[in-house]
Amino acid sequence: MFLIDYEIYLYDRAGHGFSSHFPRGSDNSHACNLRDLRTVVRGLGWEKDKFSFFAHSYGGHLSMAVKISISSFVFLSNLFVE
Repeated sequence: MFLIDYEIYLYDRAGHGFSSHFPRGSDNSHACNLRDLRTVVRGLGWEKDKFSFFAHSYGGHLSMAVKISISSFVFLSNLFVE
């Protein structure tokens, strides 16, 4: 039997879900969301290639952008246009 040692964290983007909503006029930009998620990653002490995200929709976009910005490599897929 294989035992896998891992932890699972659920991230609730600031101002959404169960977290407190932002007051009107607050910065809820893409850059602010990226900064928040990077702060969580750094705060937990995660090493750049030692964690994974499981996300969808906008959360998927944010997690991909954070992973790319801290990874030692970038994977680009080919785009074929007919």
